[in-house]
Amino acid sequence: ALSIAVPVVTRAIARSRAGGGDRFVRWTEPVVVSLAFGVLAWSVLGFTLVKRIPIDTGDHQIMIVRAELFAKSLLSGKLRYFTHSVQGGDSLVDLYPIFANLVSTAFYAVLPKSMPFPMVYTVMCIWAWWFRGIATYHLARRFAGPLASAFVALLMLFEV
Repeated sequence: ALSIAVPVVTRAIARSRAGGGDRFVRWTEPVVVSLAFGVLAWSVLGFTLVKRIPIDTGDHQIMIVRAELFAKSLLSGKLRYFTHSVQGGDSLVDLYPIFANLVSTAFYAVLPKSMPFPMVYTVMCIWAWWFRGIATYHLARRFAGPLASAFVALLMLFEV
């Protein structure tokens, strides 16, 4: 999803910087969309941060442990439980590609050390949910108007 999301969002930003039209109007849509999806992400998942409840839907409990193993291993300078024989390099303790673990490791490195890893993982999940919404919106925006794009993004976020 991020392999599609990052280019789409960067193109949307570049398009808003391009010439033609009022500069304020070009920046309005990406900013409003980002803020709207931020408010939505906070209203749906913000309680997990306020009440300090780690995200625990689906298989997140085991993913938190795997991501924590990966983060502590990587930050210690040793990449344990890793093989070059699977998928061009993959973790032996994880059935999923390691990108989410890399992102959670980045969050773990920059967030306060007093924050326990399950809460760091929760912050990463909320950020990923928000980013998925704006990326889907901007991808849909290439083919449809703002209302249809917002509708598609909401369907994607709630997996309808």
